[in-house]
Amino acid sequence: MNRILIIRLDGLGDTLLSLPLLDGLKHRWPDCEITYLASPRGASVFDADPRVSHLWVHELANMSRTQKCDLGKRIRAAGFDLVFCLNEKFWPAVWTYMSNATIRVGFDPGWSQLPKTLLRHLTLTHRLPAPNDPAQASIHEVERYAALAGLAGCPDAAGPMRLMLPPATRAWAGTALAGLTPDPAAPLIGLHLSAKWTSEGWGDGACLTAARSLLDRFPQARLAVTAGPGEEKFFETAAAVLPAERYRLFCRLELMQWAALIARCRSLVSMDTGAVHLAAAVGTPAAVVFPEKNFVHASSRWSPWQVPHRILRRPAPGSRDEFYADLCAAVEELL
Repeated sequence: MNRILIIRLDGLGDTLLSLPLLDGLKHRWPDCEITYLASPRGASVFDADPRVSHLWVHELANMSRTQKCDLGKRIRAAGFDLVFCLNEKFWPAVWTYMSNATIRVGFDPGWSQLPKTLLRHLTLTHRLPAPNDPAQASIHEVERYAALAGLAGCPDAAGPMRLMLPPATRAWAGTALAGLTPDPAAPLIGLHLSAKWTSEGWGDGACLTAARSLLDRFPQARLAVTAGPGEEKFFETAAAVLPAERYRLFCRLELMQWAALIARCRSLVSMDTGAVHLAAAVGTPAAVVFPEKNFVHASSRWSPWQVPHRILRRPAPGSRDEFYADLCAAVEELL
């Protein structure tokens, strides 16, 4: 295989989970050129990645019909030998077909989703049965991608996730954290804020309560708290209740900066967001909280890949004290 296209137009976590696929393809075909069609959210994963020869960035939701057709023509003109359609939407399937690649692989959701299944029977040469039933356990997402690779003749694509961090970004993280952990033996714990902490009736104070619980349980620990755009509001009262010398809040970081911070943490605490997979990609253990809804399916399919981790099932809000105690116990096992 000389030219390979991977289509994954989704968020950060979904893109990170495809990293082992890159290693598998490069191991099987060392001289292949990999083109990755990514969303703007996922594209920054490949800023310093030599495994990706060409990066095409598109926001599917913002593309006109003409732009979608033009992209299909560009894909066809590129002369790909192998296309991985990791998306389960209409246009990625159409682009896969338009590629005219010898091997076109993707997921088949089964006859319970008849329109999608018919489309994939028309557009793919190789299909992996992959019913998406939120009520059932699932194989891990990395294993799903590896199974697709196996259909294409690549038998080993389920290795560790490896994010290529530039040395300058690692140095930046050291500077950004300077003074927060004067004692080298004091554990640095990462805490990622997100709206998921407030879901299912837990309220805006859930993030702050998690931080207080961790600092109370581990008197020597320091917190590196990260937040995406607009998410810092879940920590806005921290200055009034948390000792300033024991935490630092980082907002609106570039992806590689965020990854470099997590890489310096002894463990990460997060709801099931892209932060969890970022931790796995830099080798940081993680305590991951999954909501009650669809817990079995979500925790089996999107748990941290090949790093030490603990999975917590968040109960109803009435069991708050017990939950935070369990969260701290999980972190203690990882430190």
